[in-house]
Amino acid sequence: MAIFKPWLFILLPFIITAPFAFTYYRKKSMGYLALVIGQVDKVENSTVYLYPNKIIINNLQIISKERLRYAEMTKHTRNQYIGSGMHSPRESFVIHIGYIDVEGKNMTKAIVSRENDGQGSDYLRFCEELNSLVGYVAPKGPTLPHEI
Repeated sequence: MAIFKPWLFILLPFIITAPFAFTYYRKKSMGYLALVIGQVDKVENSTVYLYPNKIIINNLQIISKERLRYAEMTKHTRNQYIGSGMHSPRESFVIHIGYIDVEGKNMTKAIVSRENDGQGSDYLRFCEELNSLVGYVAPKGPTLPHEI
């Protein structure tokens, strides 16, 4: 027989909202606009912070806002065979950040997510925030049939 436990209804909302509150206050105290975790320069679990005036990669590499050019996101999907004729879709996301390095050359840095890690919306928000910060508008391709 189930026993009514009123303390459960008081404690349950705190348990559910605690991770969201922690993330919000951490973001507010550190001052970053967006955060993604992925592979950068063959280093797994790299943390990339987007601040209003710079990008910081692994707390080691800094790219200032003046040198940032654009950010483009792509999604890669592949089907992995899991047995008995079944396939499982595997998704990963890649952000390409275009910037000018210290020597004045155009460079690109790629941030690759792990497969099926659920960070697609974080990658998209990071890309949109960075593009709005630098004023980049992605070129639209032709919508009418045309010869190439």
